[in-house]
Amino acid sequence: MKIVSFCAGLLLVLTLVITSKETVPKKNEIRVHPSEEKSIRIAVIADLHIDSSSELEQLKSFLPQIVKSDPDLIALLGDYSSVNQAGKFRESIRDTLATLASRPVVAVLGNHDNLSDRDAWLTAFRRTGIKTLENQSAVIATHAGIICVRGLGDYYSGQLRSTPWLGECGGLPRVTITHDPAGALELREPGFYLAGHTHCGQVKLPIFGALFIPSDAPGEASCGLYETDGFTLWVSSGIGTSIINFRLGTNSEWDLLEIPLSRLIDRQ
Repeated sequence: MKIVSFCAGLLLVLTLVITSKETVPKKNEIRVHPSEEKSIRIAVIADLHIDSSSELEQLKSFLPQIVKSDPDLIALLGDYSSVNQAGKFRESIRDTLATLASRPVVAVLGNHDNLSDRDAWLTAFRRTGIKTLENQSAVIATHAGIICVRGLGDYYSGQLRSTPWLGECGGLPRVTITHDPAGALELREPGFYLAGHTHCGQVKLPIFGALFIPSDAPGEASCGLYETDGFTLWVSSGIGTSIINFRLGTNSEWDLLEIPLSRLIDRQ
């Protein structure tokens, strides 16, 4: 009887904490180094993995919430669909994300995008107001002021290249975006980085932690905020799922980060 009761209790707990891919993503609002100084608000959208019409409709339903949050910049961090569904949903995803273009939007590709016709994704985004940065940097005008954004190719799918900042970026706030956090760590450059890819483990068990994280980034740099020696990395849990269609112990969420602009200026 005790075993039956334990199993029933465990099943109840799992039912309560498992997050289906159909769950509406939560808003995760974080102030990085809170300060009274002028700040920039960055909305981070990672790992959509749109693989069905219902997931596409869900995307359409929560994007207005992101715009309503009034970010200064929106960063799209790759894996917009899975490899075997990208051809079916690419144009619809592009058109839906284009509704964000009332704000400055920057994007990189993820491993699924690189493996499902990289050039098609680049072409699709460049036909919208979305600025795709693959091993490139750009000067971006935001409501918070002029900043520089560098996009690094995905480390996991072999697209990372050493990418210098534009000369115009000297003295301006800088943000680097990429898909796999291992790419940010590979550069070993001080700065502020945004990444996704890991889903924060997607399935994370009590005591044992994440069962598998598809990245060479160390565990402490695979979810949330990681800082060391002038290097700051935010790794988003992301929105969608991969391989298995649920989450356990991790959230489906988009992030709204508020960072003092002074923290983004290279002091070297």
